[in-house]
Amino acid sequence: MNRITGLLLSSLLCTVAVADDPGYSLGVAVAADNGDGFTGTIIGNLIVNDELLLSANFASTQADAFPEDIQTRDWELSAHYDFGAIGIEAFGGQSGDPDDFDAQDLSAGFFHYGDHWSWSARYLTRDIDLILSTPNVDRLDDVSVPLEATGWRASLGYRTESGFRVSANARRFDYDRNLEILGSRVIVQRLSPTSLTLATSLLDQSTSVTVEWPLKDLRAINLSVSRDELAGNLGSADTYSAGFLTPIGQRGDLDIAVGVSQGADGIEGDTIFLSIFYMFYGSF
Repeated sequence: MNRITGLLLSSLLCTVAVADDPGYSLGVAVAADNGDGFTGTIIGNLIVNDELLLSANFASTQADAFPEDIQTRDWELSAHYDFGAIGIEAFGGQSGDPDDFDAQDLSAGFFHYGDHWSWSARYLTRDIDLILSTPNVDRLDDVSVPLEATGWRASLGYRTESGFRVSANARRFDYDRNLEILGSRVIVQRLSPTSLTLATSLLDQSTSVTVEWPLKDLRAINLSVSRDELAGNLGSADTYSAGFLTPIGQRGDLDIAVGVSQGADGIEGDTIFLSIFYMFYGSF
């Protein structure tokens, strides 16, 4: 899943995770930026009972890149089992563009969703095929470079009685190769032409903070700030966004967000984006 849609999804998934009755939710998200990037995401959650939540999502992103446009396809399946004081969760998925970058991701960890406090901690693994172009006489040959990475992800959130919420997330990877020696800057620049494609790049570490203020009639506004750093000191991006959450009917939520992503080093220029996310909640 692309990173921007993931930021919007996190607040709505908290509502799904603590639901008391069996049911489901279906979500659709679209995002576009001024770098000719566009992404669409489909999200599904199945609340089997008070303890078990199953989730699946699929995202497709297109963006202009050199020498040809890039199109990433990301999917993820997850299961969350809540024992009460603590729960366990497991994730599996694939991300990237098979012609340039293909990653298989697995993670597992613990979580807690309470009335006020929530937290999670996960162990992460990645198996990556990185395609590099190497000169050979009068042509360029594509060479597949395998990479492995391990890491962790942690999150912490607090919600007041009035509905004010603040949350923080951090993620870090350690790779088994020195990416600077591999000369992968060109690949990173190709995979990250806009902010929408950052999630499928060679992320080293990522941090974000989100604050949400409740308004009348179940509406809310939220502000987010995040920083993504690419592996091998190949670039970074700071993203700032503001969103408006409002109910649609009795069973739906709509989140509209705008923001800017400011790149440095390997990620050049600023990107302005718009994201629209709708989630429908149903029961059996």
